[in-house]
Amino acid sequence: MPLDSPARIVLDTNSLLDWLVFREPAAMRIGHAVMTGRLLWRASPLMRCEFDHVLGRAALARWQPDKAAAVAVWAAHASIEAEPPAGPLTCADPHDQVFIDLAIQQRCVWLVTRDRALLELRRRATAWGVTVLTPREWSALRAPGDPPMATA
Repeated sequence: MPLDSPARIVLDTNSLLDWLVFREPAAMRIGHAVMTGRLLWRASPLMRCEFDHVLGRAALARWQPDKAAAVAVWAAHASIEAEPPAGPLTCADPHDQVFIDLAIQQRCVWLVTRDRALLELRRRATAWGVTVLTPREWSALRAPGDPPMATA
């Protein structure tokens, strides 16, 4: 990847919900970086299916998620890649396996998650060039000169 290319990132479902539904400040900063092209968001059809399923759950109704806006963000900013082959790391939660597999296969710099099973892979993922961290930890990486965090 050329030095001036945006870094690749995988966002798990909870991180996307933090950004697109709950509007958590740390996740909003990630969203801003994705939407301005500073990050390349990699996803797979399985990840999109899971997000759509979770977004439709009754438990989220009180937050009144804007499903049309979420679909538009996916269409405009997610680079949908083929499902990745099984990678070198095994996640304790089989439903989360696709996130680490895609991050490694796509040579992503970051996998952003709040999921305990994925966070347990932190140390081993670094050997494959992937840093696994929470939205808050990613947001703390803010460099001088970065634009302010979007809060609206």
